[in-house]
Amino acid sequence: MQFVDIDGPSFSHNLKEGEYEQVLRVKVQLVPEVDGIPEPIFKVVGEEFKDVFPKQLPDRLPPMRDVNFEVTMKKGAKPSSRAPF
Repeated sequence: MQFVDIDGPSFSHNLKEGEYEQVLRVKVQLVPEVDGIPEPIFKVVGEEFKDVFPKQLPDRLPPMRDVNFEVTMKKGAKPSSRAPF
């Protein structure tokens, strides 16, 4: 995948011509630093949404379940790699 900067008129033209298979929007977000060391992003997100996280996170993965769920696709179908909306 190649990332390039492009101006608005060129982007609109190329979009109409079907030049793009995928279009991404990148948002640069600064991560706070403590003593010159960036904080782990989970800690930053965890602080913002601390009301939905437990006070103590488990130190291991959840146990295996009795039932493993899977989606059976039609024969020859390829999984979609596009966002659902």
